[in-house]
Amino acid sequence: GDVLTVRLLLVLLVGAVLVALLPFVGKTVLERTVIGWSGWLILSWAAGLTWVFQGLEMMGVVAFAGTLTQILYAGGVIAAVRGPEDLARVPVVQAAAEMGVALYLLVLLARRGHLPRLGLAIPRAREILRDSFPLALARILRVVLYNVDMLVLGALVAHESLGFFSAASRIVFALLTINVLLGTALLPRISRALNEHPETVSRLVTRLG
Repeated sequence: GDVLTVRLLLVLLVGAVLVALLPFVGKTVLERTVIGWSGWLILSWAAGLTWVFQGLEMMGVVAFAGTLTQILYAGGVIAAVRGPEDLARVPVVQAAAEMGVALYLLVLLARRGHLPRLGLAIPRAREILRDSFPLALARILRVVLYNVDMLVLGALVAHESLGFFSAASRIVFALLTINVLLGTALLPRISRALNEHPETVSRLVTRLG
C-alpha cells in the first residue's frame, strides 16, 4: 500500500507536467489528443501490480499478466483502429488493457489477504523514493535512450517516414526484451540473496550478463 500510494502520487505530478506541456509538444490537434489521452496510460502503469507478484517470486502470474495485457491491447487496437484518424484510440485501448489486468491482479491479492491499503507517512515515502532511486534512474535513462531517436526524427522528417522507422524498430525492441525478461525474472532472487547469501550475488549477476 505504501509503494502504491507513492506511485499514484508521482503520476499526479507527471500528469500535471504533461498538461502544462501539452500546448507546446503537439504540432496538430491529433497529436495533442494522443498525448493527452496518454495521461491515462501513465495512470494505468502506476496502478499496475505486477511488481507485487514479482516481489513474491510468483513469476508465473507476472508472465500471465504481461501476456494477457498484450493480447487485450492488440485485440483492442485491431478492433478500434481503422485509419490515422483513430490513432487517439490507441493509448486509451492500452490503458484499458493495463487497468483491466491491474484489477484482475488486485482480486488475486485480495484472495491471498494482501489487499493494499493506500496512505503513508512522509518519512516512509522518503525511504521508498531513496531505496528505489537507482533502479528508477536506470529505467528512465533506458527509456530516454530507446526513444530519443524518434523524438529527434519527429522534428526532422515527415510523419510517414517516422512511422516506418518506428515499426522497424519494434523488431530490435523485441530482441532486447529477452534481456529485460531475464532481469525481471532474476531481480527478486538477487534481492533475496543480497540479504541471505551476499556471496551468491556476484555469481547470479555474472550468469545474467
